[in-house]
Amino acid sequence: MAVQAAMADRADTVEAVQPPAEGPGGPTSAPGPVARDAAEEAALLRERLLLARLRRKDERAFAELVRTHQDRVFDLCCRMLNDREEALDVAQEVFVSLHGALVTFRGESRLSTWIFRVAKNHCLNRLKYLGRRGHQKTGELSDVSEK
Repeated sequence: MAVQAAMADRADTVEAVQPPAEGPGGPTSAPGPVARDAAEEAALLRERLLLARLRRKDERAFAELVRTHQDRVFDLCCRMLNDREEALDVAQEVFVSLHGALVTFRGESRLSTWIFRVAKNHCLNRLKYLGRRGHQKTGELSDVSEK
């Protein structure tokens, strides 16, 4: 009887220290809505401050914009154009256009969304241009005649 009572006391203690059941995401899932909202609000505030500096023609702000977005813009260009050299050229053109067009940004979307839309449009224009020029990249050298 004493053994059963001790085991029952121990079972109560173990249940008391058990962590609550985890949700489907487990302990490493994305932060809850409150943390996500706070992080998103902080990102939006940083973006608005950066945009204000950009509109004042702050060169360091533009350098920050380029540093922040250059890799993702280049990746998008690479995926769309399937040519690294063309992607480098288009990515550079995107930032040159952004520099002149920042005053036209209306703020109806996030700055990053607008940047990627500009990049996508540049890629589509380059693809049209390359199509008109008959630019077909081939991996074989045997297409070249030796005459």
